[in-house]
Amino acid sequence: MKTNFKRMFGLVEENVAGLDIGSSAVKMVQLSRENDCYSARYAAVVPIDNSVESKSVLNAISGCVKSSDQKLAACSLSGPDVVVRDFRFPLLPQDEIESAIQFEAAQVSPFDIEQAEFDYQLMPQTNEHISGVLVAAKKNQIEHKCGLSKDAGLECVLMGVDGLEILNCFTELEGKKTDGTTAILNVGYHFSNLIISDDTNPPFIRDINYAGKIITDKIAQEMGVSAETMKFILAENRIVESQKAFNISLAKACEALIEAVLESTRYCSINSKNTNIKKIHLCGGFSQTSGFIELLNSKLSAKVVLWNPFEKIKLPQEQESRNVIEKNGPSLAVAAGLAMKQFNFYGE
Repeated sequence: MKTNFKRMFGLVEENVAGLDIGSSAVKMVQLSRENDCYSARYAAVVPIDNSVESKSVLNAISGCVKSSDQKLAACSLSGPDVVVRDFRFPLLPQDEIESAIQFEAAQVSPFDIEQAEFDYQLMPQTNEHISGVLVAAKKNQIEHKCGLSKDAGLECVLMGVDGLEILNCFTELEGKKTDGTTAILNVGYHFSNLIISDDTNPPFIRDINYAGKIITDKIAQEMGVSAETMKFILAENRIVESQKAFNISLAKACEALIEAVLESTRYCSINSKNTNIKKIHLCGGFSQTSGFIELLNSKLSAKVVLWNPFEKIKLPQEQESRNVIEKNGPSLAVAAGLAMKQFNFYGE
């Protein structure tokens, strides 16, 4: 299912960059499209220097922007600041649908809906019910992302949700799956996003508060080294003295994440949704860590494969951007999905 939320921001311009403001790095992607084929025009990844707390995120955004002519951006939210839920109602008159969805948003939102923006997209209607997906996000977090962009010289004209942008990116590049269900696991620094979708049900989106940072810290503790040292080892895929000890530590550190994935797939199965999961597409900053994909394949029944969206996107001629994409492709899925919003905003 492709999602197309239109209300959080109503302004759409061409040449909008995808700006993924993460907790460990800021990533920017600019795309162009011709005859349904995407080309990358620019890409940048700038780590966030956590030793300079007050301006670290702003400096990273500015670092992404400085080598481009970019003025407009699409940003996104994830984690506890946003809620994504499916809904299902009996048939309602057209003028009652929005108020019913707003009431539903107030029921499922963990924060005050008066302090939030909400949006929704309907699934194709049947003769029996109305269903779709709703999103609620804290206004102050939307304003915070817009403010950071503005301070770096960008205007945020579109706002999205990490999990949905990943799904949209996948659907744009890979097409609709007819052999079962699309499942994507994006493992970032603070959060992991699990997306499970088919073409008949609203997508299941879960933000898991367990990702690269916790895994890295746990491995470091097990191996008796500092977290910064282990972060460097994992980022550079350096060889450790005892590979067997590392593999054991990695497995222990990933237990909670694997259990969360299994729990979510069981939930979907029990609710008669998305039961035919044959393959999980892995992306995100932690996805290329040595031994990680092999571990997931040993613990999950579905086959886990690395997903790099730029295998279906033409790379830029400019060498610096090309190098960024070749090194970081699987971690740029959110930024790429955000960059696609300008082309699909008035889509299906």
